Amino acid sequence: MRNRRLNPTDIKKYQDKKLRAIVKHSYDHVQYYHSLFKEAKLKPDDIKTTEDLEKIPVSKKKDIRDLPLEKTVATNVDLNNCFRWNTSGSSGVTMTVYWEKKAMLMQHILYPLLQLNYGVKITDRQVVIGADWVPIHPIQKMGIFKTKRISPFDKLDTQIKKIQKFDPKTMTAYPSCARVLAKEIKDRNIHGIEMRSIFTGGETLDQYTRRLIENTFEAEIFDCYGANEVGAVSIECAKHGGYHIFEDLVIFEVLRDGEQASVGEEGEITVQI
Repeated sequence: MRNRRLNPTDIKKYQDKKLRAIVKHSYDHVQYYHSLFKEAKLKPDDIKTTEDLEKIPVSKKKDIRDLPLEKTVATNVDLNNCFRWNTSGSSGVTMTVYWEKKAMLMQHILYPLLQLNYGVKITDRQVVIGADWVPIHPIQKMGIFKTKRISPFDKLDTQIKKIQKFDPKTMTAYPSCARVLAKEIKDRNIHGIEMRSIFTGGETLDQYTRRLIENTFEAEIFDCYGANEVGAVSIECAKHGGYHIFEDLVIFEVLRDGEQASVGEEGEITVQI
């Protein structure tokens, strides 16, 4: 929360400091990155700021996915104390990733704090359809951020009845899950299912889907972007003028042919955490 108030200059200093720390840690404790740096004739001291990232060869999922764990896991990390999380495979390459408990806790705290910034109240009920990044915590039994998961594999009639009974004020869902649900509600002319806000993520949100969901539930949509490998990356701003990157959590680049893409130019998303 403190980092949310930092100005761009302080954010840059914070990024550079964290970058130097993670580069040194990776070089000292991760066999894959140690070898990557040696092949590129780099030492940790060569990477001092985010501008130096271009010196490091980009690692893609396929470069890491099939390697044995002893090459990709830090020597000072015990996997028995980590959460195991499988990626969705939406990018075409499925991976198993491991999160330390502290890192996972920070992600679990981040999401409800973000929702508070977008008008969600701690007493609002939330329904979750298919979105595996939303935590279920014992504190919800006290009525704080009370959340109900609904399987996207349930029949649509079952999903609708569960929503009607739970009476949520907000929903988090994959766009495709919310779209088929909204279409069913609209086609059957069902009334009374209204929400204040809906958070989508995990898939591309097209304009048709956005309009259908917003009109059906009479709710405002805030689209999120992230990945199980890196956690939260960005969220749509309250003015719906674009996505705000969590610059205190990730260093976000768009590369084209290995170089920084120009403003407005398409490229590949690259994330340094």
